[in-house]
Amino acid sequence: MTGVSPRRWHTLAGALLAASLLVGGCDRAPGPPGPEATEILWDRFGIPHIYGESAEELLFAHGWAQMEAHGDLLLELYGRSRGRAAEYWGPEHLADDRLLHTLGLPALGDRWLDGEEGETRGLLEAFVQGVNAYADAHREELGDHLHAVLPVEAADPLRQVARVAVLDFVLVGWEEAAGRWREGDGPESGVVQDTPPPASSTAWAVGPSHSTTGNALLLANPHLPWSGRHTLFEVHLVGPGVDVYGVSLVGFPLPVMGFNDHMSWTHTVGSQKAWDLFELQVEGGGYRWGGETEAFEMDTVALAARGPDGSQTTESVVIRRSLHGPVVERQGRRALALRFATPGMEGAVQRWWELIRAETLEEFEGALARIWSPNLTTTYADTAGNVLHHPGWGVPVRSGWTGEHWTEPLDGADPARLWTASYAYDDLPRILNPPSGWLQNSNEPPWFATVQGAPDPTAYPPYMARSTGPTAGAQRSLELLRDGPVGMEELVARKHSTRITLADRVLPDLLEALEGLTDPFVVRARSALQGWDGTADAESVGSLLFVEWARSWLARVAARSQGGPEGESPFREPWTEDRPLETPHGIADVDEAVEVLGGVARNLEGTGVALDRSWGEAYRIRRDTVDLAASGAPGGLGYFEVGLGSLRRLDFRPDPGGGWEAAGGDSWILAVEMNRPPRAQAVLAYGNASREGSPHRTDQVELFASHELRPVWRAREEVEANLLRRHSF
Repeated sequence: MTGVSPRRWHTLAGALLAASLLVGGCDRAPGPPGPEATEILWDRFGIPHIYGESAEELLFAHGWAQMEAHGDLLLELYGRSRGRAAEYWGPEHLADDRLLHTLGLPALGDRWLDGEEGETRGLLEAFVQGVNAYADAHREELGDHLHAVLPVEAADPLRQVARVAVLDFVLVGWEEAAGRWREGDGPESGVVQDTPPPASSTAWAVGPSHSTTGNALLLANPHLPWSGRHTLFEVHLVGPGVDVYGVSLVGFPLPVMGFNDHMSWTHTVGSQKAWDLFELQVEGGGYRWGGETEAFEMDTVALAARGPDGSQTTESVVIRRSLHGPVVERQGRRALALRFATPGMEGAVQRWWELIRAETLEEFEGALARIWSPNLTTTYADTAGNVLHHPGWGVPVRSGWTGEHWTEPLDGADPARLWTASYAYDDLPRILNPPSGWLQNSNEPPWFATVQGAPDPTAYPPYMARSTGPTAGAQRSLELLRDGPVGMEELVARKHSTRITLADRVLPDLLEALEGLTDPFVVRARSALQGWDGTADAESVGSLLFVEWARSWLARVAARSQGGPEGESPFREPWTEDRPLETPHGIADVDEAVEVLGGVARNLEGTGVALDRSWGEAYRIRRDTVDLAASGAPGGLGYFEVGLGSLRRLDFRPDPGGGWEAAGGDSWILAVEMNRPPRAQAVLAYGNASREGSPHRTDQVELFASHELRPVWRAREEVEANLLRRHSF
């Protein structure tokens, strides 16, 4: 790693802190850029291509670029990840602050910073100095309420990593399970609260034997909310030993998915469980443990809250910790403790830096194996033709496991139930170059990563991954990939499929049951469904009715079976291991299904929604002044692992006009062909900026709505040919 001399660093920092000048379309610090200048070349889609002489210069400019595109959002995220949001912005944030401090996430980020030393720590400090330099030079562009977060500290990026990694990837589902533990009106004390739906994704890797060109292919497709801590930032870093293109999450110092000249990688949320809830029997100031009473470890945190007049009030939060972990709920003599596999990220910035510069599979895995990633899978392809899938290491080594442990708390008084170790990277079901020639993951267990060469689940403990079958989306993914060989353009076209797999499984039974019925609502519903093409395309008629019916039908069955796979199945043929891609199939109770359809049809027409209304009329993609018809369907429907099965995933929220608008789902789509050099296409649905007034809030929306990707520019001459402006330091 090339260092920065004190004189050079002083010059760089001084230039950044100076007022920027707009010179012939070039946003430049005072003085002409020399041959060694650090540059940000912003292309016409607002993607920064950053060129620097050293890692520190690249990270400095990356911090600056993130602030230019997402300044308000970045500062808000850092303020929240400190656990001080109420202090900055008011008591409505106290619940979030309590949660973060109870789980110990701000302190976890601080601990990770302590593990960064020497040049590695310099990378973090350079990124933060870039953030602060932009804030000092452009303070008037930032919201006044965000100034309290400044200056940003070296621990802030790692606190943000801790907040996202633990809440969104490690603790998937814990709050729902804790809520089911409650009795009566609620807990005497606790931090359980609603959070955004867990992130999900689709990842495809195609090896040379399944590729039309003989080159490996990778498709990255994270499904994330389109705002907040899940916002992605597309960036290109070029310097000594590095030429990487990808996305970081806003506030993260390095890309988390992307590619270089040698390899490409992406992530999905896996199906492992990296946490357990333990029910404790409270006695006095402690809890039962192995026939004795163990005292709680007590900690008091003072949380400040800002009033409307700027005054401060303080709330003392008592945090109880057991041997199992922090107490997250209490009811009388019962308490619930949460234990989770803590991502071990001390020194991770160095390993992260090594990962994005890897030139071989061995180098990539050498870095990945030292980045603790419970419940975060990795899919990989390289120019040597390797394709790899790894489910993410850090799964706890448990004893006495039974299936109910997925949803039921463990006995906190039994020492045999307390796990203290996790499986290492090499102990998990890694898949390299399977006979099928391809790999995929859509958030299901690794046993369904491919149709030939997937690992045998009986070779691993039953808690390694949930024993349920693949979701409808995963089944569709498997169906689309097994037909080959495939090229990059065809891969992208398949990714945009809006075919609703669930309809293929249950619609024939429903239509047959509707024959001969005379209820006018049912007659009109049958007419709409008979003419439906089975997709969630914008022009599709019938999809709106089917999705509303499926949601209501599955919710009714789920309510009876308490939402668990051990209860009643809505399907005539539930999922089986013998027919993993053909089941579930059919409707178990067609009379009930018909009754639900009639009720849905009445409700829709009663609220002015015609049954033959097209999908795109009701479901929209809106951003600023852009308002477009949406193609794509939601993921889960609230019943077990069932989903609609559209590979083009969009999650919607109600809008005031009675329709729905996209709020998440397909966010960044990247397709890479690993030839020399790699060829890539991408689209970021909501654009590469959140700053008010930026044209890059909307300049990719039409591409996304039209199922199009744009070329990825990496060669300097390509970037210069598509240059919007230049910033030199």
